[in-house]
Amino acid sequence: MKRILFYARDPGAANCILPIYHKLKKNKKLKIILCGKDYALNLYKKECVKFIDIAKKVKVLDKESVKIFLQNHSVDAVVSGVGSTDITDRIIWQAAKDLNIRVTTILDQWQNYKMRFSLKPLLYLKVKNLNHNILPDKICVMDEVAKKEMLQEGFPRDIIEVTGQPYFEAAIKNYKKISKKNIREFKKGIRIDSKVSIITFVSEPIIESYKNHFFCGYNQLTILRNVIECLNGLTKSENEKNYCLLVKLHPRNDRKIMEDFLEEYQLKVKFRIIVLSGESSALVISCSDLIIGMSSMFLLESVLAKKPVLSVQIGLNEKDPFILSRIGCFKTIVSRKNLVKKMNDWMTRKSDNVICFPVVKNSVTNVIKVIEKML
Repeated sequence: MKRILFYARDPGAANCILPIYHKLKKNKKLKIILCGKDYALNLYKKECVKFIDIAKKVKVLDKESVKIFLQNHSVDAVVSGVGSTDITDRIIWQAAKDLNIRVTTILDQWQNYKMRFSLKPLLYLKVKNLNHNILPDKICVMDEVAKKEMLQEGFPRDIIEVTGQPYFEAAIKNYKKISKKNIREFKKGIRIDSKVSIITFVSEPIIESYKNHFFCGYNQLTILRNVIECLNGLTKSENEKNYCLLVKLHPRNDRKIMEDFLEEYQLKVKFRIIVLSGESSALVISCSDLIIGMSSMFLLESVLAKKPVLSVQIGLNEKDPFILSRIGCFKTIVSRKNLVKKMNDWMTRKSDNVICFPVVKNSVTNVIKVIEKML
């Protein structure tokens, strides 16, 4: 019986591997070991699956210690997501390679390619001309766009496999499971009238991840400030509580930073502001009438759910990280004037901002085929 170790640390990485884990877990010819660290563990708990917290099993997370861990579990293959600010996944790849264990990784988004394959957590720095210095045997990517961009950055062609993003399949299924009753109960729980339009701002952990809080020319607070002030200016009267702004935190967001920032607005704006953290993305998307973010995967989930979205990156000073903008099917908002126009168009129903996003189908099956070839 072949034994496969699955590993993730970041939420996006965990979302990628879980659909594969659930599918392969049913294969009686395989022994699947789910392993993780930090933020991934919360997602594992929500899925009610058995897992190993590698930080508790391996006291010193270096290559030699991880090699012993892999040997103790008789691992034949490793499957992992690809994180950014933590390099435990790369240490596992190194240890596996020393033991001639094949490694398959699953990429979850269209940015920071080289940084995700570096042995230093360089996402904290603004590094130009960075070279990757650790590579798995195979990298499963979302589409041909990701493959093309990685080839342009010098990744070897023979290790890249276009499989699609497994989480998209799961996200669509989760969205379809949300009922009208679920939506009513959610709104009731946060005291929102059924007639109130919900605008959701999707935060990202920019301040928490970068030493330079203006890594891209903005951060989550500067964008949120623009959104709040724009919405407040467009809301006609304090007596017309027609809108509610939900602020959906990323798992790596510091809630206190956000709440301290919002404190100055709570009594000044003409609408309610509610901070959310643990609620499922499918539920929040289902309840939202408009989703606003920067380049978050949450925006792509919203597009797949056929919800109107806005990517707001006022201050952007480098290559647009939002994939839909890069492939030409969406235009990122980079000025306050344009944000006012787009939000006014949506509020007056001149535009619903719904777009189509082509995704590679059968991604779970495609990734499993890659893994099976590695065994």
